[in-house]
Amino acid sequence: QDMIAVMKLTALLQKLVHQDPGVISARTVLRMATMGGATCLGWSDEIGSLEVGKRADLIIINPWLPNTVTFGDPVASLVYSATQENVETVVVNGRFIMKNRLFAELDVADILVCAQREGTALRSRSGLA
Repeated sequence: QDMIAVMKLTALLQKLVHQDPGVISARTVLRMATMGGATCLGWSDEIGSLEVGKRADLIIINPWLPNTVTFGDPVASLVYSATQENVETVVVNGRFIMKNRLFAELDVADILVCAQREGTALRSRSGLA
């Protein structure tokens, strides 16, 4: 799921439904996506905010791309303008999954070869090959 796109959609749909551009702020949407999600899952003591003792799950966003360079509110820029292309680094439970847009522990070339092989086998079994 593309949580950045979901945040933007959440904000825009609320504004549309209520016919009020001020009905929800970017900060509220970000809070819903982080602490709110953790609370709904019953995991607010483990995730949802950066605190001592909680899991270190976070993303680092590059704000210096054309879509997000702003002199305004950086949270609004994240919610309304950022895309997956802005994600530079992903850390899950303190482990780097992606760093500087490169997967840390995955052999992407091997995964693509495997996916192609499995796709070919699936097409063959389905009679579509």
